[in-house]
Amino acid sequence: MANVTDLRTDLARRLRQQLGSDFVVVAAPDHPLVMRSVDVLVGGRSGLTAFVTPSAEERRRPALLGARVTLNKVALPPETQFVYVARADDDAPLLPGRFVEQLSFADRALTRAAVAVVERSAQAPRSPYGDKARQISQSRFAATYRVARLLNSERARSTTDGPRRSRGANLAFDTVKSIPSAFADRPLSTRSIIGLSVRGADRWFDPTDDQPMPTSEAAGLVFSPDFPQLHHDPEKVLRAAAFAGWILTPTSSERSPEQVADLAMRFTRPQ
Repeated sequence: MANVTDLRTDLARRLRQQLGSDFVVVAAPDHPLVMRSVDVLVGGRSGLTAFVTPSAEERRRPALLGARVTLNKVALPPETQFVYVARADDDAPLLPGRFVEQLSFADRALTRAAVAVVERSAQAPRSPYGDKARQISQSRFAATYRVARLLNSERARSTTDGPRRSRGANLAFDTVKSIPSAFADRPLSTRSIIGLSVRGADRWFDPTDDQPMPTSEAAGLVFSPDFPQLHHDPEKVLRAAAFAGWILTPTSSERSPEQVADLAMRFTRPQ
């Protein structure tokens, strides 16, 4: 059975062959704001189209797929079309209503159907509130990321060439002055951040059928000894956590949890 990496590579190859030089096709694009991007992104004269295929873990835990779709919809321009491509052995599509089209690798006409979706993306209806939702989301993220950078400015760091291979920290969840908070017993892994993104996406965004709308919640807090710093993008994890509604805070911070909660309430609610 092909894994999701093989499937996305195959779909990207087919699209490149059929669409020609007017389009750019990227498999697993590295977006600076999300830990898990869409599987294939196509850009060209017709706009942007994002193809999403669930991983084996996302099939077991659809909430992971829902968070990935929500965060990527906020990260990408609001006119981006999202297309679900089911694996050949999928019994039923996940997340009905969140995509403009539902395709399948079991369909012999998959390539033709995918090309047709891409070529008509310029005619896709735009959400009447997409630009406003994006503006609010960007402003809130910028404020949250500033607070996270302030709190981490004195943290001693060492870069790594790839994600942490630990099984992730054990997290104890609580509230600090009504702010959702998580306390890690050891350094976070990228898997920990991905897991937190599910809680963050559900709390920070209302996942409507098209453009997710920001809620009125403040950012949550994650107190941890350390987190991964990727060599090619040292602040990727800190930034992606902030984009998903979490402020990573060093447990060694001179500020008390209550003082950090005050910063979150003051700066990270939508204006």
